[in-house]
Amino acid sequence: MSFSCRIVTPSAAAFSGSVEYASIPAHDGQLGVADGRAPLLVKLGTGLLRLDTESDAQWFAIHGGFAQVGAEGLVVLAEQCEAPSEVDFEAARSALAEANTAVQSSGSVVEAEATQQASRTRIDLAGKN
Repeated sequence: MSFSCRIVTPSAAAFSGSVEYASIPAHDGQLGVADGRAPLLVKLGTGLLRLDTESDAQWFAIHGGFAQVGAEGLVVLAEQCEAPSEVDFEAARSALAEANTAVQSSGSVVEAEATQQASRTRIDLAGKN
């Protein structure tokens, strides 16, 4: 069975369609969503979101936001969402290297770790292309 899924960011709708399964990056780990799942509201972290449609799997990098499962299906309100075609692999690798250096040498560990996580997610997503 399939259900409705929408991914929305402040600037655009990234996806709208029917899916059979979704794996979303909750703030505390991956969360699976299938048709008939109990209603929930969850805070999103940074990670890969996978949507299994009838014909293929689609991947997105999600950076923060919220997801809601209800009678209308799955609605993902993401602060930022990227498709594989939008990721510059070399830029993501460079950002990860800079974040690794910042973690080792500066006091802004929280910000550097967030950049590390975002860069790793983009690198993983680029591999899905």
